[in-house]
Amino acid sequence: MQSLIEQVESVARKAGLRVEEPRGVAPPPGMEWVRDIIAEGPGIRVVVRVAGSERDRRLVLIMPIGFSEVHMRLIQGLPLEERMALLARLLREVIHVCPYCRVGVGGAPTTPQGIIAEIHYVDGVPDSQRLLDDITRLISVFMAVNTVLWERFPGTMPGHEKPQLYT
Repeated sequence: MQSLIEQVESVARKAGLRVEEPRGVAPPPGMEWVRDIIAEGPGIRVVVRVAGSERDRRLVLIMPIGFSEVHMRLIQGLPLEERMALLARLLREVIHVCPYCRVGVGGAPTTPQGIIAEIHYVDGVPDSQRLLDDITRLISVFMAVNTVLWERFPGTMPGHEKPQLYT
């Protein structure tokens, strides 16, 4: 019987994803190992972190999205009501894309530093298709968060030095 880590790595690699052991990253509490599943395309690299416990047959997919320094500075410059509305929109988008994700805000609600979304499995690795669907779902969470930030702050889109002006 394959271990959880072998199952996850096998499914990810068969789908054309890279799997790496992150340097200097300890497994979350209660977990024994951690790996990064990396999806790359032209101009984009998204990392889904996976942690597991062979002993308890538990697995968690994690999408930590840290806001850039530029985004944090721009968010802090908003009036409190707009900051809270933006955070609510970000959380709503994440929950829309992944209704069964556990979602949290890094930092204080009035000074967010990022968003984290997690999918937990309590009885080992789900079937291959479900695992790939959930990895894809977390990549979509990453895209949704960045889309909201780029819509709110168009000048922060890659390749744009100044805010776009539409006339």
